[in-house]
Amino acid sequence: MHNPRRFAALLRDIQACAGLSQESIGRLAGANRSTVNRWMRGKQQPQYLHVSRLAARLRREHPELDDLVGELLTAAGYGTQVPDAAEIPGLPPMTAEERRAVLALLYGMRAPESAQRGA
Repeated sequence: MHNPRRFAALLRDIQACAGLSQESIGRLAGANRSTVNRWMRGKQQPQYLHVSRLAARLRREHPELDDLVGELLTAAGYGTQVPDAAEIPGLPPMTAEERRAVLALLYGMRAPESAQRGA
């Protein structure tokens, strides 16, 4: 269940600890600054794709914030883990390498070399 106050407080803590602006949080999440502002005021629940992308990128770029990031996902109402591509509704059947490439595109992670070559 989405907890807007808790989500906003965690996002402010993450912002302060990582030295991020609302604009840079938006870039990490794939959202704009005004959307991040609404999240921080508890006026809008973030979309799953935005909060999971933000969590994945924060975990990669700021591993020291891992506990806060896990709590952020929970407060947003989406659990604590970035999903496997097989758990994302609407994706067609694909090989494991194709799934990794999709996750790389969705969450800003580097795709395996074989997926980049189209193997």
